[in-house]
Amino acid sequence: MRIYLVGTPEGETRLVRAANRQHAVWYVAQSKYVVRAAGQDDLVELIGQGVKVEMISTNDQHKLDLGG
Repeated sequence: MRIYLVGTPEGETRLVRAANRQHAVWYVAQSKYVVRAAGQDDLVELIGQGVKVEMISTNDQHKLDLGG
């Protein structure tokens, strides 16, 4: 286990002891974001409000800058 420095979009800096940097980011992100599968009603409402569906590829995930 190592200690990782994780910076948040709000400018907060956190020190997280984790097995790897992905786990450190996950740990911080889970307290900042809500993620769940979108239901049909969610899609109807949000697309109706003009929210666009964003596409991510495997290559995009590998480009994620998690620091070194």
